[in-house]
Amino acid sequence: AKFGFPVKVVSDPGHVRELPARLKAGGKYDVIDGSGITAGQVEDIVGLQPVDWSIFPEQDFPGLQENYAARSRPEINCVLYFRFTWAFVYNTDMLKVEDLPQSMEDLTDPKWKGRFAVSDLAVPLGAMSLQWDLEEGQERMTALARRLKANEPVIASGGSPGAIAKVIAGEVPIATAAFGSALGQIDKGAPIAIAAFKSPEVGSTTAYQPGLSMNVCPVKDSANPNMAKLFTAWLSTGLPEPVAKNRGQFRPFRPGDPSAIAQFYRDEGVTIDQFLTHKNVEQEAQRKTVYNAAAEIYAGLAK
Repeated sequence: AKFGFPVKVVSDPGHVRELPARLKAGGKYDVIDGSGITAGQVEDIVGLQPVDWSIFPEQDFPGLQENYAARSRPEINCVLYFRFTWAFVYNTDMLKVEDLPQSMEDLTDPKWKGRFAVSDLAVPLGAMSLQWDLEEGQERMTALARRLKANEPVIASGGSPGAIAKVIAGEVPIATAAFGSALGQIDKGAPIAIAAFKSPEVGSTTAYQPGLSMNVCPVKDSANPNMAKLFTAWLSTGLPEPVAKNRGQFRPFRPGDPSAIAQFYRDEGVTIDQFLTHKNVEQEAQRKTVYNAAAEIYAGLAK
């Protein structure tokens, strides 16, 4: 209650998927969070509240202007909420650090045949494609998907949680999965650890970390417009560390960010320049096009 108002932040896993339908059915919200796609859908359905973010003083809302500049799409009136990444998640009872792959390409080596899991959603490949234009990115990442598929991975349903479950159960020693999903299981005592991508993929010169930026946005014509603006500004710049950790939040725009994910990447020697996510509508579309194409390869629906 920094400004005299009690606040409770509740995580609703179905929020992003169900939000458009809820709004169309008459649902009312003051503030929403989500990707650029979600924010764009809200803008089209009910609108986002116009805000001059300069009204919030830097000393109370450090980095807010930078967060506004870093939002997923230039046309949405949102601010950056958090970033998260995909990484290697491995079973510490089955693998030693020195035995870990350094890139997704390494998993195409015959020694990993049948010994790794990937999510059926193939999201990391979509993000990785953004270091090239659509044509080259799709060609390179679908080719990688074919090489990975040929090495007989376990294709886990249910996104990152499904892939991580395979690792925890010992069905495979390693998977690619979302950082936050792994962190939550580590906190519960699961015998797993996280490792960054240390080497560039084929055709690249940088060891990128595929990720996604999430935004927080005040909704137009809400019941509490001023509170919505204040809450949005606070959420973007003053979110408590326990919430940040549980979300696998990456806030590298803050010097000395204490969050678990920021500390992890500092220890791994990874900088913010290696964080790879879409920066405009075209790249957002590319990311989705490529991971859908890769997912079809994993599912055996495409060659």
